[in-house]
Amino acid sequence: MLRARSGLSQTMIGRAQPLRSLLELVEQARTRTTGEPAVALVSGEPGVGKTRLMAELGRRLPADVPVLAAQAQPGSLGQPFEVVDALLGADPRHDGDDVRSAVTRTADALLARLGPGPNVVIVEDLHWADAGSVGVLGKLVTAARPDLVLVISYRPDEITQRLPGGELLARLERAHQALRLPLEPLRRIEIAAFLTAVYKRQMPSAVVDTLLARTGGNPFFLEELLYAAGSVDPERLAEQPLPWSLADLVAQQLEGLSPDERRLVEAAAVLGARGAFDVLQTMTGLDEDALIRCLRALVHRGLLVEETDDDFSFRHALVRDAVMHQLLSRERRRLHASALQALQNASCTDLADLARHAAGAGLWDDMVALARQGVPYYLSSGSSHQALRLASDALGEAPDDCDLLAGASRAAWLVGLNTEALGHAEHWQEVARAAGSVEEEAAAGRLLARLYYEMGDARLWPHVAHLEELTAALPAGVERARVLAALAQTEMLAEHTEAAVRWGEAAIAAAELADAKDVRAQAKVEVGSALAHDVERLAEGERLLREGIAEAEAIGDLVLVSRGLNNLLEYISIDDPEVPRMIAEITAITERAGFDKFFNDECGRRLVEHAFVVADRTLAEAEIERLGDLAVSMSVRRHEGVEPVLAMFRAEGGDTALAVELAATAPKAPPGGSHWTKWLEPEVAAFAGDPGPALVALRRGATEPPHASLTRYPDLLHVWAQAAVLAGAGADEIERAASPAFELPEAPVQRALLGVRAEIAAARDDHPTVVSLLTARYGGPTDQPGEVRMRARLRYLLARSLASLGRRDDALTVARSAARDLARWPGFRSDEVARLVERLEASGGDGSLTPRELDVAALVAEGLTNADLARRLYISPKTAAVHVSNILMKLGLSNRTEVAAWYLRQDAPGSRSGG
Repeated sequence: MLRARSGLSQTMIGRAQPLRSLLELVEQARTRTTGEPAVALVSGEPGVGKTRLMAELGRRLPADVPVLAAQAQPGSLGQPFEVVDALLGADPRHDGDDVRSAVTRTADALLARLGPGPNVVIVEDLHWADAGSVGVLGKLVTAARPDLVLVISYRPDEITQRLPGGELLARLERAHQALRLPLEPLRRIEIAAFLTAVYKRQMPSAVVDTLLARTGGNPFFLEELLYAAGSVDPERLAEQPLPWSLADLVAQQLEGLSPDERRLVEAAAVLGARGAFDVLQTMTGLDEDALIRCLRALVHRGLLVEETDDDFSFRHALVRDAVMHQLLSRERRRLHASALQALQNASCTDLADLARHAAGAGLWDDMVALARQGVPYYLSSGSSHQALRLASDALGEAPDDCDLLAGASRAAWLVGLNTEALGHAEHWQEVARAAGSVEEEAAAGRLLARLYYEMGDARLWPHVAHLEELTAALPAGVERARVLAALAQTEMLAEHTEAAVRWGEAAIAAAELADAKDVRAQAKVEVGSALAHDVERLAEGERLLREGIAEAEAIGDLVLVSRGLNNLLEYISIDDPEVPRMIAEITAITERAGFDKFFNDECGRRLVEHAFVVADRTLAEAEIERLGDLAVSMSVRRHEGVEPVLAMFRAEGGDTALAVELAATAPKAPPGGSHWTKWLEPEVAAFAGDPGPALVALRRGATEPPHASLTRYPDLLHVWAQAAVLAGAGADEIERAASPAFELPEAPVQRALLGVRAEIAAARDDHPTVVSLLTARYGGPTDQPGEVRMRARLRYLLARSLASLGRRDDALTVARSAARDLARWPGFRSDEVARLVERLEASGGDGSLTPRELDVAALVAEGLTNADLARRLYISPKTAAVHVSNILMKLGLSNRTEVAAWYLRQDAPGSRSGG
């Protein structure tokens, strides 16, 4: 059952970027001190979601940001100042004013309503706004109010320079640096996400495709259709009639058509998205002059548009849909048969369209034959959704066709519909077994292995064992080589390096015997990817992986190229500046290949990972938000990286409870494990005050043989040690947990252990040791390799110790380097570094203490409290507190313990001048 009409989905789909841009515009208004208001222009067709975006903006704005909002209505053009009066909440009595005076006075009244910034004024539907209100808006955009943000929406097709709003819009576009936010219709994947949010389960691809075609991606039309469907089974949404509100609108557009125009509209409706002039002429039987007259009339009425020369389409898909529903079944069949014949005569190469018309005409054998041709063609050209739709339709007539089942399962997997892919693949395997075809069963089994892995299905390893048995039954040849490569892939994904290499090398040998270039390329990719986890064979693995990628490129296997390039990132430090460029390259290839789910899951996860390591929180959060928008439409297992990173953001921002909840509900690592949750979960627990997971992870990392996680992420040991410190663990506990690793010779491990040793020394207030350990690597502003947060942490520890030893200038240099490291990482880390920099800068000069302050420092070193100080020195407790505060500021220290350490390290009382 659907929710109430006012909110079918509580999640706003597909508008994350525009909303983020508007919120950023408001935040920028907090710091602007000069200039004019910021202006955002939100445009889009009716129903595309402008009003919903405005409502979400109002809901998401901080409580201290006042909002004035109004919406122009049809007929407002004749009601002076109607929109602005709605903003003011009262009629300021414009009677008796000349127009210019009324505009000025009303603008002044509106500005007077605004408080200290930032302020937001929202005006919807500028195309209907009256001249007086538009005049006031014109005054506002040039007012000296840099703290004001104006958000204005309009329909591009309904606003012209003859209208008041059109004049203002033209002026803004000429003279004002407005933020332009055109809202596009929802994409297919966003419609899938919307349906999943409403029905709490994934919808079949056919339903998504049909609703996309019927609504054109318009969110309002989509909601109307779902609301009208009520409690109807969602799988039957494609069969539902138009709701009355849209049906009436369409009926008005079809009234008064001549017989020839009606015949032309019906032919165009059956043709679908686009109809060529010659095809329409064949279907209608009209001569050229008559057809031109009819087309001109229909274009003038706004029913049709000429998209390109001699190609026509409906202005909106819902009109075409209404025409189709008014046709009798026999009329539709005859028109489809006519369209099929006309398109074949015109040498049409769109096999999916031909198959659609064959089905519409009831020519089922022709439809299945066309689908068998079309599915492999669309898969090879990267049109995975088209292949899936065509295969699914044809399977309705030929449910046991192995070619169609193979195409449907692969296409569904490529676009991320794993549940649908699994159903097709399992049926494919059943049909193959019943037919006694070992090769066909093995082909289905190869895809099933990947699906079982991605879905975390417990049947994976029994299935792998069965595939191993099939290799003995298969004759030497291409299919046997493919199964060997599939086994190598599964073991590689599970990080079973030795097994992956063994199967992969067998696949390479079998592929060379069978002259199967595609299988050889795949096997090299699998072996090269597996060896990324073997520190002794990294060079060999990278060579094989690059060879496999090159061979895949040569044969045009873009899916394999994208997988190979992604796995090549395992050989590159994740903080390498080249990573975003490589991800962009992979993204472009996956889009060309129709490998949608790889782009949405794997490439997105990689970008989040890079952003996290280089401490770019803005980039990380933007990508996480994009993934959140799209992930609900994917049945692929969400990568365990996203939620833990989001949990870390919340923890570092102070919302520890939410962080713990996110970490607890995040998907766990797949078989074989993952570095990501190992990295973050101990930190999230530490923010909640629990050092246990960090100490366990540190102990495990120190005792296990060096693993890829310590090769690729050498700072892991330091991450865990720092988490334990943050949670309150003692230096002795941390040292006991990490001590087994202190003798490991690997350079990456030693780099991580440098951080561990520094944490232990800092916890013991052993400042000389901290300085000795860190000065050479972290004592200057030059960037060092490694995870940026950890680099900044070590610089922070070094700066504190330098300050404690009286080396204020050196401490300030290092602290400023740490601040640069964290410039794009807001949170407690950057806050504590900023406080340290502020104290060091405020201390000035050489940090010399007055004689009285030296006396106070000596008593602090004895452990006296402020009250004790006051009694000993015959001063008030308040004065004692001021002295202690001045000492901290001058020396750049953060607490009394550091003051005591500083004092005790001075050579003699006479030299204790703070230097």
